[in-house]
Amino acid sequence: MVSQSLNPPKGNLTLIFTSDCNRSCEYCFQYVKKSLTMSKLDFMLFVNWCKKQNVEGISLAGGEPTLHPDFQNFVRLLCESNFKVSLFTNLLCFRERVDTLFLKGVVSILVNTDSPESYMSGQHDLFVSNLEYLSKVKERVSLGLTLRSPEQRADHILDYCKRFGFSKMRIDVARPALTKCNTHVKLSEIKKYRVGILDIIKAADDIGVKVHFDCPLPKCLFPDEDVREFDLNSRGYSDVTCGVLNVNPDLTVGICPYFMLIDKKITAFNSYDELLYEINDHQTVKSLLSCYSSEECIECEKRKSGKCDGYCLADRTVSGADQQKL
Repeated sequence: MVSQSLNPPKGNLTLIFTSDCNRSCEYCFQYVKKSLTMSKLDFMLFVNWCKKQNVEGISLAGGEPTLHPDFQNFVRLLCESNFKVSLFTNLLCFRERVDTLFLKGVVSILVNTDSPESYMSGQHDLFVSNLEYLSKVKERVSLGLTLRSPEQRADHILDYCKRFGFSKMRIDVARPALTKCNTHVKLSEIKKYRVGILDIIKAADDIGVKVHFDCPLPKCLFPDEDVREFDLNSRGYSDVTCGVLNVNPDLTVGICPYFMLIDKKITAFNSYDELLYEINDHQTVKSLLSCYSSEECIECEKRKSGKCDGYCLADRTVSGADQQKL
């Protein structure tokens, strides 16, 4: 069966501080129609709504969240309000902004990394300097890698881990943007990545670095013997549900990858459940959840047993799979 509703972890939201970014990664799937930056008033309205709804965890994303002019004050207020704060960042920011990440309430920091030659002049030196500084709280840090070629390696990340003592790494394949304009991996190509991913896991295991998967992957990617040998389920391979609830800088809400799904602001909803109901009742979501990712999915036993939902929702859209109903 295909999931009939999206069920992101209750009590957790992703807050997009700003849509602005200081990089132009070819594989980025984030898409907003215009540049947006959250105001102080909207931030306080968001915090108060989350307190009333007993939200526990807030993930900060962008764009690049550290670019927000009130980044330090916003993070400090979230921590003082006892939220568990996670951050997605490229770490290209001023040192005083990195200092904010030492606050006790910041429980997780996912640092997007790329090959050294992909950075503009001076950026890689800044990145490495901040990464070394961040090693003071290395237990909170995961280094992230986005794969867009089957031959892509992770040597630079493993080198950072050895130099600075990091022990966690997160990987994913490049997901499509709804505009179809980014470099991404199609479902029809994904099996080409099996060997490369396993090689990265082996190399990481050899130096004591644990690799986890970022987002759900189709369960046809790895045969059962791979799952057992590399204990892939403990790395997130068994995860099924796609979609993370996002709150935009203007307080409108969406679900990955439909960041601008609903025009209503989060403060218009009386509860988290009401918000989730409206998202699942949206025609776009209904359409995606009633279709399959490819013809191979139709008779797939893992799909029928609810262990796999196929590939990500964006791929179903850009490939035209949303026209293929189960």
